[in-house]
Amino acid sequence: MKAHELKILLVGSRYTGKGQIGRAWARTEADLPTLQPIILYERMVDIKGSPYRVVAWVISFDDEFVGLRKAFYDHADGIILTYDANDVTKRTFEDLQVYIEEIKEKYPKGLPPAVTFGTRISDTINYSETLKTRFADWAKENQYEPVIQGLFTDKYQFENAVNEVFMALLDKIFHNIR
Repeated sequence: MKAHELKILLVGSRYTGKGQIGRAWARTEADLPTLQPIILYERMVDIKGSPYRVVAWVISFDDEFVGLRKAFYDHADGIILTYDANDVTKRTFEDLQVYIEEIKEKYPKGLPPAVTFGTRISDTINYSETLKTRFADWAKENQYEPVIQGLFTDKYQFENAVNEVFMALLDKIFHNIR
């Protein structure tokens, strides 16, 4: 039986763990070169009795790849927003807004039914109450669901969190298509 394919975009600024999330989804330790416009990670899953190749596209935030990044929105079945709960760059929310604006520009009348936003995943469980409040306000303002968190240092727990994010998104995609 031929496998179907679903494409999930992982978007967010630097230090948000997109590469780690992609590797956790693909269950691989392979580290690909940095500063690539698009990095692919894939895994086969069974969804309602049918095989699916689910590809995680890790999209670069670098300015030189904006045009290429925007073109990938045309082919996405789902989008997962990532952020840095520690806000190392002090711009994690502003950088997320760049993606939100690009997506709104691409889909001015709203996302098509087959394209679904995923839950964000952060790289830490314990972060400041100020950041928790700031992110909760941002998520409410932008109508996003609660965050799923995973510690990069706890491989098992992090892989479970990543799997939870992807499976929830795949469930939403199938619900919206029906």
